[in-house]
Amino acid sequence: MALAERFVATPSVSADGNDEIARLACTLLREAGREPRLQTRQIDAVTHHNVIADLAPAGAAGRAPVSYTHLRAPE
Repeated sequence: MALAERFVATPSVSADGNDEIARLACTLLREAGREPRLQTRQIDAVTHHNVIADLAPAGAAGRAPVSYTHLRAPE
């Protein structure tokens, strides 16, 4: 429940970018033993991140994406 409360309490309005929610996602993934990566893109002067993490820990065989946020498509 605490995890859900952290996400709900984090601002996430696409027009303002997703920096805070992406950084929270990275923090939570690190707490879970994963190594997230950020892809960053500027859209209409607003920063948006794509958060990528792998299902298996770093260095493990058969790594597969487990979690990501999305980039807002340019209008």
